[in-house]
Amino acid sequence: MKKLLFFIFIFINIFTLHSFADENGYIVKLKETPISLFSAKESALKPVIAEDNLFIVKSYEELKNTIPENMIEYIEPNGKFTLFNVPNDPYYTQAQWNLQMINAPYIWESGCFGQNIKIAVIDTGVNPHDALKGSIMEGYNYINSTTNVTDDIGHGTFVSGIIAAKSNNSYGVAGLSHHAKIVPLKIFSKSGGGDAEIIVQAIRDAVDKYGCKIINMSFGGEKNSLTIKNEIDRAVSKGVIVVAACGNNSGNVINYPASYDNVISVSSVDRNKILAETSTYNKYVDVTAPGEEVVSVLYKDNKSTLGSSSGTSFAAPHVSALAALCLNINPQMNAFEFMEILKHTSEDLGNEGRDDLYGYGLINAKNILELLLKDKEFFVSPVTFNNQGAYSVIYNNTNKTQNIFSIFKYSSDTSFSKKSINAKSGSKISFKISENPFTHYLWRSNLSPVFKRTFKLQ
Repeated sequence: MKKLLFFIFIFINIFTLHSFADENGYIVKLKETPISLFSAKESALKPVIAEDNLFIVKSYEELKNTIPENMIEYIEPNGKFTLFNVPNDPYYTQAQWNLQMINAPYIWESGCFGQNIKIAVIDTGVNPHDALKGSIMEGYNYINSTTNVTDDIGHGTFVSGIIAAKSNNSYGVAGLSHHAKIVPLKIFSKSGGGDAEIIVQAIRDAVDKYGCKIINMSFGGEKNSLTIKNEIDRAVSKGVIVVAACGNNSGNVINYPASYDNVISVSSVDRNKILAETSTYNKYVDVTAPGEEVVSVLYKDNKSTLGSSSGTSFAAPHVSALAALCLNINPQMNAFEFMEILKHTSEDLGNEGRDDLYGYGLINAKNILELLLKDKEFFVSPVTFNNQGAYSVIYNNTNKTQNIFSIFKYSSDTSFSKKSINAKSGSKISFKISENPFTHYLWRSNLSPVFKRTFKLQ
């Protein structure tokens, strides 16, 4: 991925920082945690992630009176980050041009819709939109320390709709990975939020508490935080894919977290595949995605509706959703492998090769599907539920029609289904779930096995 030289200001005396007062206080990383910090009822240092010796202190004076200088590994301002655009007034067209542009229907034909993939949306929370029923898991509000993630801005709801709005309903929209699960982690509200200390906590919980495989961050700022960078690096080392919007500065500006190494930075294009007028660009942009007049869900006046909005905030979730579809095909895929896939499948725009406006180009689901299936004879999708029950899609990637047996094995029952599928197309195998988990076997008519996978339905 990107290479980033991370500069840290080294002070001869760390307590000279008092001349750089920050109203949000400072994040402090200690070399070790004194027992006295935990035994004292009232300590100037409040834990951010105590197990990593990360704390926050309100002022220089409190820090100086509490901790000896030689115990401090580093200290930095508890910087504030901002959202990259918010939804406009409701307006939409029925056609989701953004999904057509990136060839989303091609990857859906393989039966991949983001099933069983958890995506952390670190944002403004989410509202109970009808098109998001079944897509939203319990999350957390880091501003008031509750599980109430009601979205009083609308930004997180809009982002979540781009990722996981349900298909085949009357709302006229579908999320790119419309069977994925959203874990809403609220760090912004009308009254505030966006501090580095709660961003770090949200990233940690997304990985360790909620088990998310993907993190979407449609916010940023120009302040460089070592604490956030380290937490992202930790997430990626555990196999998590981190995606961020590059910003809406209308020029060449370095924003974080998008510009960190290990983060996939996303710029924004319009219907004509031209860089959006408001989109930031820089040497750290990895790919681009639709972000101008994108349609998604809004919840206003206690009603579910739709709207259109613009910004890199709404380009980034296309990449997060696409990562979920890729994980359906290759469950072991990590962030580095996903970035390599994007490099080799994105549609080159602008100057030949990677450039600062579009990165490696416009994401393309069709190209990704072809690359991931290139060396597979058969692919069997995760299980999808519909009104009739459940089904998987068997994707035959050979050059001839194959007669196959699809076998579903439970602890107390085995059912057989013979199916003939055409070359390079998907056929649905429908079945009823009697026990969980179960194992799906695929056999050719000559009784040679080609596939085995155990499913645990969530």
